[in-house]
Amino acid sequence: MTGSPETPKQQLRKLLSELERESQTSYDKAVLTLSGGALGITISFVKNVIKGKPLASEFLFTSWVCWGISLACVLYSFYSSALALRKAVVQLDANTIRAQKPGGLFDKATEVLNFGSGGLFLAGTFLFVLFAFKNLER
Repeated sequence: MTGSPETPKQQLRKLLSELERESQTSYDKAVLTLSGGALGITISFVKNVIKGKPLASEFLFTSWVCWGISLACVLYSFYSSALALRKAVVQLDANTIRAQKPGGLFDKATEVLNFGSGGLFLAGTFLFVLFAFKNLER
C-alpha cells in the first residue's frame, strides 16, 4: 500500500527546501574558497609586489584575522547545522516541532555564523584593498 500522492503545495515545499539546501551549500563553499584563497593571494602579493617594509600593515593583519574568523564561522556552522537538524528530528519525534522553533538555538547559531562568515569575508576584503591602495600609491 502506498501513501497518497503529494499535493502541489507539498511538492513546492519540497522543492523550495531542496533549493534552500543547495543554495546554503554553495554559499558555504564560496566563502571557504574565497577566504582561503584570499589568504594565499595576499601573502603572494606582499611577497612579490610590495618592495621594502609595507605601509599600513595593520590593515593587512586585520584582513587576515577577518578571513581566518570567517573560515572558522563556516566550519562551525556545519557543526551547528547538524546539531539543529538533530534537534529538529527530536522535536518531530516528540511532536513539538510546531510549538517550538525547529532546531532551537542551534538553528539561530547557524544563521548568525553564516551571516558572520560573509560579513567577515567582505570586511577582510575591504581592509586588504585599503592596504594595497596605501602601498601601491607610494
